Amino acid sequence: MKRILKQKSFKLGVFVLTLLMLLAPMPLTTVQAQTLTSATVQRVIDGDTFVLTNGERVRFIGIDAPEIGEPGAATATEFVRSRVEGRTVWLEADGADRDQFGRLRRYIWLQQPTNSNDHAQIRAHMLNAQLLQQGHARPMILGAVRHEQLFRQLHQQANTFIGNRNSLVFHRATCRSLPAPANQLALPSRAAAINQGFRACGVCTP
Repeated sequence: MKRILKQKSFKLGVFVLTLLMLLAPMPLTTVQAQTLTSATVQRVIDGDTFVLTNGERVRFIGIDAPEIGEPGAATATEFVRSRVEGRTVWLEADGADRDQFGRLRRYIWLQQPTNSNDHAQIRAHMLNAQLLQQGHARPMILGAVRHEQLFRQLHQQANTFIGNRNSLVFHRATCRSLPAPANQLALPSRAAAINQGFRACGVCTP
C-alpha cells in the first residue's frame, strides 16, 4: 500500500511540474521573435506612412504627422525618407493589425531591439518615437497603443524649449547639448525664443 501511495504521489508531482512549465510565461526574446518582422521599405509616402517592397502600406502606430501640403509635412516626410527608404526595418504589431484603410499598423524599428519595451531603446531606435522627439508628429491614440504614456511625454518634451542665457541658443528639452542648469531659461514656445533674440540649436534643430 505504501509503495502504491508513493507512486501516486510521484506521478502527481510530475504532473504538477509539467503543468507549471506549460503555464509559465514565454521568455521576452521568444515573444519578440514572433512579433517583430523585417521588411524593406520601397517608398515613403509621408511622415507616417510608407510602402514595402511587397506592396503593403504601413501606417505608424500612435502618431500623426502633417498631411502633404500642411506646414511641416515636407520636413517630416524627408525625415522618414532619409532613415528608411530602400532600407530594412523591423515592424512590430500592437492591437488591431490594420487600420480602416487596410494599412498595416506597426511600430517601426530602425534597429532590432533586445527589449521592445525598454524606453531607452524606443527613444534611440523606434522611428515613431523619433518623429515625436523631433517635433515632426503628434500623438494620435486610436485603439491599442502600448507606449501611449511615453509618446505623450516625448511630444510634450519636444514642444518645451530651453534657452542658454549666455550663448542665446535655444534647445528642445530633450537636447543632449543643454546648458548647465544655472544658465537655462524656460521658453514657452519657438516663437517666443526667436522674439527674445535666441537662435536655434544646430544639434536638436528646434
